Amino acid sequence: MKNFTINTIFSALLGAIIWFLSPFITGEVEPWDAFPLFYLVSLSIVGFIAAMPEGASLTSIYVGAIVGQFLYMLVFLPVGPLILVGVFSLALFSLLTLIGPFVK
Repeated sequence: MKNFTINTIFSALLGAIIWFLSPFITGEVEPWDAFPLFYLVSLSIVGFIAAMPEGASLTSIYVGAIVGQFLYMLVFLPVGPLILVGVFSLALFSLLTLIGPFVK
């Protein structure tokens, strides 16, 4: 259980970093508004890096990526009426984090 929690937090930090770096790299506040390749590749890289620690599970990587991105959105971006669409999009896009562990 300890490894699951640590790996989830690590994955969450990596997910939040995507959103933090997006304005600097793409010029867009939300990474999915930038050219699609940035967000798709970033999520795959997050999955790869999050799978590096021993015992990282697919669930901890996926849940962490969603939580990190969602918390970044809530804290640093204005919340609008489309927040539910955003959460659904995060859940779908974050499936790409599951590619990384298989490349490892």
